[in-house]
Amino acid sequence: MYIAAVFILLLISPSALSQRLHLTGKTVSNVALKAVTPDSEFAFKSTTDNGEQFPAAVGWSDLVSWGSMAVVRTPHLVVLADGSRIAATQLQTNKQSLHIESEVFESVELPWANVKAVVLQLPRRLEDRDKLVFDVCDHDSEEKTDLLIMSDGSKVSGSVLFVDGDTIQIQLGTLPVLIERKRVRAVAFGREGIDNLLQSRVVGTRDGSIIRCKRLEVDADTLQVETTEEIRLTTLSPLLSGDPSGVDYLCFIQSTSEKIVWLDTIEPSHFRHIPLLGLNWRFNINRSVKGLHLRVRAGDSYLRGIGMHPTSVIQFELPSNSVDFVTEVAMDHSAGRRGSVSVHILLSDNGEDWDEVYTSNVIHGSDAVLPIKVPVSGRKHISLVVNHANDGDVLDHVNWLRPYIVVKPN
Repeated sequence: MYIAAVFILLLISPSALSQRLHLTGKTVSNVALKAVTPDSEFAFKSTTDNGEQFPAAVGWSDLVSWGSMAVVRTPHLVVLADGSRIAATQLQTNKQSLHIESEVFESVELPWANVKAVVLQLPRRLEDRDKLVFDVCDHDSEEKTDLLIMSDGSKVSGSVLFVDGDTIQIQLGTLPVLIERKRVRAVAFGREGIDNLLQSRVVGTRDGSIIRCKRLEVDADTLQVETTEEIRLTTLSPLLSGDPSGVDYLCFIQSTSEKIVWLDTIEPSHFRHIPLLGLNWRFNINRSVKGLHLRVRAGDSYLRGIGMHPTSVIQFELPSNSVDFVTEVAMDHSAGRRGSVSVHILLSDNGEDWDEVYTSNVIHGSDAVLPIKVPVSGRKHISLVVNHANDGDVLDHVNWLRPYIVVKPN
């Protein structure tokens, strides 16, 4: 039986302004993906007449990232055991497998062993949606206990025996209990924790799917994505002239090049927040300061970054072969057009004496994403500082987006 909802799916592409191409040592704005070559390399083109030249093909080793994640607008989401997420328009379940229909990929049937979680009812509000997705992705029970998140927000722990059609059976102690599927918002299985989504190459599609990518292959008008668990996903073939095909579905690519070190892979050496009105804020790695997706007002979402609130400082030790520090900064979408901060970057050789090497103008919620690149060769420590500017610190939620360090090859 199909689990379906009547809705209109909008294929939301990230805004043109956010289509930045990050190559090792170079960042270019307003770039479109033109093709994926048979060798799984990428061809890009400029969307403006700026005379920018690109290599004929860019390999994974020279690519840092391109584009940004799209927002999931489908009613369902499937989280695979490797951390990949597939936005689903329809789900068909039985005791052995899960059948997935989507707006981007051909239908695929997966054994339950390949599934970490299924979100059966995605909330409409972005904040509620983010919280639910993180709840199921973060579920990692040492006792391998499964989790049902009910429609009213309550949680039921036990051992899920099967998800079949309109019912879910869960073992509560010694008692098997049947629950109507319509009462369940999400199911998370208590298997081993999800492999870190960020440890691999990642591609994102216009429906909000995020796939850990082992291999990309081009076949006529379709694109085949093989996950790290060797699940093959094939994009839909165009039915009419002008329909999306192949690379048209891609809106986000992120690599794990040996020429860079992502800042989120380095443990912070120090953090301090000085509250203005007595409310303490922590930082969040790869989430906003409110614990949600890193998202900016234009609607673009990011996998990597740091969410902070002024006045705060976070410090990291730099790799010995560091060359440049590269990032982008913007107010979080929760600030709307409000909020006002300045950001600062300081470097040190001993962790005590600091040189301020970058100071921004005042950043508002209505401002575009600000690209930053700072030489760090020979330095040992870096501090990222956020200060409030106008109107106190109301809604001053700041995102350091895609922060990484360019390094010399060993």
